[in-house]
Parts: sequence; C-alpha cells; structure tokens
Amino acid sequence: MIQNEKNRRRVKIFVWLCTLIGVVTMSLLPESSPVIENIPPVWADLAHVPAYALLTFLTVFVTETRVRVSPAILVVIVMMLSLFGGVIEILQPITGRTADIMDALRNMVGSGFAAWVYWIWMARPLDTAKKAAKKPVP
Repeated sequence: MIQNEKNRRRVKIFVWLCTLIGVVTMSLLPESSPVIENIPPVWADLAHVPAYALLTFLTVFVTETRVRVSPAILVVIVMMLSLFGGVIEILQPITGRTADIMDALRNMVGSGFAAWVYWIWMARPLDTAKKAAKKPVP
C-alpha cells in the first residue's frame, strides 16, 4: 500500500514537471519558431488561461499529497504561479519575444480560476461532509 502511494506521488510529480517544462518551453520559444508563428494571435493570447489553470490544478494535486490544501495554501499557490508567469514574461525579450502585462494578467486569471474551481468542487464538499458527520443525530 505504501509503495502504491509513493508511485502515485511520483506520477503526479512527473506529470506536473512535464507540464511545467511545456509551459516554459512554449513561453520562451522565439516568435520565428514554426510552432509559435503558426498559432493565430487570438489563440496564443487565450492559451495562457488554460495553461496556467492546468499548472495550478497539478500543483494543487501534488501539494495535497503532503498537506491538506486550505484557502491560504491555494492563495500561496496562485501567488507563486502568478509570480512565475511574470518572470517568464520578463524573460521573453531574451528570446526575441515581447513581454506583455496582459499575458501576465491572463496567467493570473487562469491560476485564480483553477484555484476557485478546486475549492468549490473538490475541497468544500469534503468540509461539508465532515461537518455533517460531526452533527449529533436527533
């Protein structure tokens, strides 16, 4: 059983790391690369939200294997990933791309949305179930 838990955690970390590498790679590819120049600008802008939402979900799922995810931890995760997205935007001119404050804002929106969805659909039902279990039966 313990080995199974360790393997599950390793898989979660591996998927999170692959997603992180994918986000960094796509964010820092030069605009002249075939991958980037074939993406319509609208989709390139909108891709920030689901990319950072996915990164946030995976970060939360990796985190919850070690600690209980509370609203404070969700806020820290959103802040850290927003900072990460801002640093990526600052580094983009090094690769010939332009830094855009709106892209950093889209990163925050994606991360915040994922944290909100997690809290509404994953964490809160557990809290309500625990409270219901603690209530004495009349």
